Amino acid sequence: MERKVIVQCGIQIDDEYWYVAGNTNGLFKKNLLTGKLDFLGFFPNEYHLQFRAYTDLKLVDNKIVFTPCSAKEIAVYNLNENTFSKKPLPAYESGMNQYLKSVKYKSSVYFIPFSSSSFIKYDVNQEKIIVLQDWSKVRSKYVKEGISNITIEPVCVDNNFVYMFINGKNQTIILDMDTDQFYIEHLDIPKDEIICAVCESGKDILVVTDKNNIYRWNHENSEIELIIDFNQYIISQDYCTHYMCESGKNIYLINVWNKDIMVFNYIDKVFSIIDMGRYVSDKTDDNVSLYYYYDIQSIENNKISLFSYYDGKYITIEGTQVTKSVSGFRLPEDYFEKIITDKFSSNPVLYEGKTLKGIASCFSEEIKIILFQNTFVKKSENEYKKGFGKFIHRTLTKEEA
Repeated sequence: MERKVIVQCGIQIDDEYWYVAGNTNGLFKKNLLTGKLDFLGFFPNEYHLQFRAYTDLKLVDNKIVFTPCSAKEIAVYNLNENTFSKKPLPAYESGMNQYLKSVKYKSSVYFIPFSSSSFIKYDVNQEKIIVLQDWSKVRSKYVKEGISNITIEPVCVDNNFVYMFINGKNQTIILDMDTDQFYIEHLDIPKDEIICAVCESGKDILVVTDKNNIYRWNHENSEIELIIDFNQYIISQDYCTHYMCESGKNIYLINVWNKDIMVFNYIDKVFSIIDMGRYVSDKTDDNVSLYYYYDIQSIENNKISLFSYYDGKYITIEGTQVTKSVSGFRLPEDYFEKIITDKFSSNPVLYEGKTLKGIASCFSEEIKIILFQNTFVKKSENEYKKGFGKFIHRTLTKEEA
């Protein structure tokens, strides 16, 4: 019996792909040549059924540093010693999306706040957490009432500068990692347009707005120009880009709800769509993925590597063609036995940012059904299928009769 792994984030090291599971707590390694899958262990001090514990990772001096999303601690895996270490967050804020992305600079890793009120960096060599105090001033100025996050994904990096774009505004927060100081800069974009996604393009940054206009921003001299009115190529004017990346002469636009990927060759002015039907299943209610199709893993050598959540596939795209599709990201049967060794009867479980009630041991079989099958049928109603997330939430919050 096997179960798909939701790959939350990963990194390729030589011919191995190291990744964090999103639907359970665990670090895995897959050999991309042989297909062999190894479970390297649970992240320390996190529940075995922890959801989205870590959402990014960086390799520093042969150590993998993991970005805490719902986790209580920064986790580090030493590749030389094959051991975990951890560092408690200075101000753990229970819930999801504390930090989603991180940036490596020299021997430090900067954790980009999403809902967290603290901006921190971790010195890997000294094993020291430093809180960047000036962030609280920036955050208090731009945070909206009822909205905890002020930045959008992703961030752009140029040498020692990190560019973080403000949610709902055409402004960027710039962090100088040499001085750990923050600056604000405005982008000269029409007031009726809002930035949706950004990506690096050489020394420039490409920006796409909710009006489907793509701008090239030279952040060194603050000049910005409209390079593509994307509306002339798409059918729906409501199309929204969530992820954008550039590889070679192509710009790739991804809407997390859409299976196919849009590509614009800005040199030859040619628009095309990559039909992903051969590689990725259609979204259905019983998919274990929470809501979207892809996460961009890496962009290098004119290749884009994506992970497909629904199908558990590692996909490589060159130009407008899929050149590789590696599947087999599965939980082995004996992995579940390791999961249920968590003390369900006394320990709470974090799910979707909420602390749930303790789980009685009599529900272990129902949890096993959820983990290893795409659907779970409620006994109290006429059998019908629902999504993974709803059923695991309902099952885990049940009280023993």
